[in-house]
Amino acid sequence: MDDNFSRLEESRVQGTFSFPCTMYRADSSLPGAAPVFLVKPHWHNAFELLYFEKGVYFFNINMTQYRVNSEAFCFVESENLHSLHCKNPYREQALLFEPGILSSVSMDESTRSLIDPLLRKSLRFPDIVTPQDGCFQELKKEFLRLLRIFTDSGEVHEDQLFLHDPSSQLRVKASILTILACVYEDGLLHNEEQKEDPRVESMKNLMRYVQTHYAGKIYLSELAEIMHMNEQYFCRFFNKTTGRTPMAYINDIRIRKAALLLSDPQNKMTVLDTAAACGFTNTGHFITEFRKRTGMAPKAYRLSKLQGTL
Repeated sequence: MDDNFSRLEESRVQGTFSFPCTMYRADSSLPGAAPVFLVKPHWHNAFELLYFEKGVYFFNINMTQYRVNSEAFCFVESENLHSLHCKNPYREQALLFEPGILSSVSMDESTRSLIDPLLRKSLRFPDIVTPQDGCFQELKKEFLRLLRIFTDSGEVHEDQLFLHDPSSQLRVKASILTILACVYEDGLLHNEEQKEDPRVESMKNLMRYVQTHYAGKIYLSELAEIMHMNEQYFCRFFNKTTGRTPMAYINDIRIRKAALLLSDPQNKMTVLDTAAACGFTNTGHFITEFRKRTGMAPKAYRLSKLQGTL
């Protein structure tokens, strides 16, 4: 996830190619933090463990929305569509890892009964673990251990923390396995098959469409048709599922694209041209939307990025 925005289908490696595991952090108390923490709907092949330490979050996973208003952990399995939204104040950390790092050449009972079924998705993590669950404190202890490893030994690259030394990588694997063990011991792993909701794939198709066509006019009727819904029901459904209106989601994509352009020192387009290239026909509206999502006007954002202060 980025400081304000996250990709739809994340194709970048989480961590490094040799050790695909990384940590992200979002904290409203840090300099330059956005007034709203928004991770738009997306999915990836990695497993994700989120720690909501502070704030009130609206967390969506596939077609289910959770309101998390206290300390909690959330598990996201690979290819699950998810998003989240939180206003200031917030403090959140997320561990992402390719599940293959837990594989072992030996087929012991833990591999046969736990790790392989999790990789095959015949055994599933709980969506949420709260302080009312018996394993919460141990899970928290191990997660904070992970955070310390990444903070003390990791290399910062953009919004990710990487690990290169083998001892730190082994400690991370050990903590992830300990988390798996304590969740299993608390009886929170379940072997119910996830019911496939056709709307999830339709939502992914819709988001691919917006990613491809954001620079032009996008009509609600086109999006509703992708979801096989009428416009009125589609708007209600999209808002309930993502916590955003369709137009707010489209503008999120457009502002992210504009932010990437404004951050590029090779890009010589004016703010007006940047707005037009990202689908905004009204410059004043673009500036308002940009400031709302980044806390800065486009010119100030470009200057801060080029000076390296963001």
